[in-house]
Amino acid sequence: MILTFNAIGLMRQQLPQDARIHGIITRGGDAPNIIPGYTEAKFYIRASTVKRMMDIYHRMERIVEGAALQTGCTGLLEPTQRNLVENIIPTPSFDAVYRRVLESLGEVVPPDDNRSLGSSDVGNVSQVIPVIQPMIAISDTAVAGHSMEKVAACRAERGLQSIALGAKALALTALELILNPALLERIKEDHKAALAAQDE
Repeated sequence: MILTFNAIGLMRQQLPQDARIHGIITRGGDAPNIIPGYTEAKFYIRASTVKRMMDIYHRMERIVEGAALQTGCTGLLEPTQRNLVENIIPTPSFDAVYRRVLESLGEVVPPDDNRSLGSSDVGNVSQVIPVIQPMIAISDTAVAGHSMEKVAACRAERGLQSIALGAKALALTALELILNPALLERIKEDHKAALAAQDE
């Protein structure tokens, strides 16, 4: 298990910027003076596309095989969940509609060049239909996700006000698509083209 973690740590420097591997040992043995008969770990692999993520997964399979050979053990790497969290198919023309609506409501929209490297099951939905995954400010200063500062910002006045602003922006975005069928069709066509480009 230690060899596996060390090899994955060394592989990280060869990963593309959009890829991440997170791992923990969930079962490491019962006593310090006994070589464990069984160990277990759990890993998350993130990447910008499913293909890239699967390439990393197959490299990790070889790492586990190599560690097992070196120690005279058997090793197995297998998925712990059936469904993959797939990459988001971006549809910039759809994003632009939401952006215009939000700006018309007086919200300053930051550029999209600082996207989070987190994962979301909205990617699975985007493989079927056009989606947006908009962000909205809840604080005047940046706060890290999954943190107590984020909790405090959500409960603060600005955070609570952002709920109404976000709901209004989403409703007006939907209304614009309902009132403008040609725009909706263009978004659908853009989505189809993005899906096709992904498969090239």
